Amino acid sequence: MRNFSFLAAAIAFATAVSCTGGASVSGVLSGADGGTVVLRQLSGPSDTVKVSPSGTYRAHLKIEEPEYVYISRNGRQVASLLLDKGDRVKVSSDTLGRDLSIEGSEQSLLLTEVEKDYADFTKAFSSEPEAAGKARIYVDYYRSRVSYVLNNTKSLTSVQVLFQKAPSGIPVFNQLTDALLLSTVADSLSSVYPNSRYVVSLRKEAELRKNRLDLDSRLRNATLQSFPEIELADNAGVRRKLSEVEGKVVMLYFWTATAGQNMFNTASLILMYEQYHPKGFEIFAVSLDTEKTEWAAMVREQKLPWINVCDTRGGASPYAGIYNVTSVPNAFFIVDGDIDSGASVTDEETLRAYLKQKFGK
Repeated sequence: MRNFSFLAAAIAFATAVSCTGGASVSGVLSGADGGTVVLRQLSGPSDTVKVSPSGTYRAHLKIEEPEYVYISRNGRQVASLLLDKGDRVKVSSDTLGRDLSIEGSEQSLLLTEVEKDYADFTKAFSSEPEAAGKARIYVDYYRSRVSYVLNNTKSLTSVQVLFQKAPSGIPVFNQLTDALLLSTVADSLSSVYPNSRYVVSLRKEAELRKNRLDLDSRLRNATLQSFPEIELADNAGVRRKLSEVEGKVVMLYFWTATAGQNMFNTASLILMYEQYHPKGFEIFAVSLDTEKTEWAAMVREQKLPWINVCDTRGGASPYAGIYNVTSVPNAFFIVDGDIDSGASVTDEETLRAYLKQKFGK
């Protein structure tokens, strides 16, 4: 659970305990003579339940879809469950979580297996003093997790496995090619749990990794140019490549139609474009608007004459990532096919001076 808890922060969800529907838990806590246990759902809600003098307790949880539930006593976790609506589960253990037994929930049994394997891995990894030994332990565990996930593509326990981290903080699944595995599991789980918040989180992570994998492939194949390729559809729906733009000076311009133009006044930029375009000045404007209709309307209304393309992935755009765009507007300059690393253009005045230097009056 330690390296899966971040999913709770990414998901805003609250439910109340009800006496109808949901799932029920009947427990026996050997060695307990009263007191309480806490049942906490990963998505937020928790219940404090009384333990009888003989160590038994009962709880009813409102659950509409599969949910992780953690049982603890005095701050110590004694059991982890993965419950679905309608489950009737029996749990027994001592107050330290030993001699754990679970009946009535196949997914909870799988989760117990996953957590035990992860605990064994972290213990072995942390106690190994040699780097070569740590690498071997990691590789063995990684291979075993790939096998587990492929054999359990329709179990939500695979989501937890895919987000695990080594004690060093590095994700177990940290290779770009793991994007394909994450996507495969997300597709499979979507057919069973289409509305699960955990599947949605996995899908988003898979998409981010697929974008990085796609960009990495493009960069590896970009052997004939000194700048990362960009290929997006323009406002006419035609695919445009940055590498195919003709011009002595090409301004790569990241912007959004919904943000104020705090770098260049659009009217001034059009005047500069009209002045220098005949001499070889071109603009390749990449909009990071997530709403394509707003961008298209802005391009049409302002009659922007240069090349306009849009990446609706917005801040998640791999192109913005590779060019290290942290805010918009942002401009880069390609001169005679090479990135001009010495260009320092921050506003209209510096742009005008830059173009004057390159083209003369």
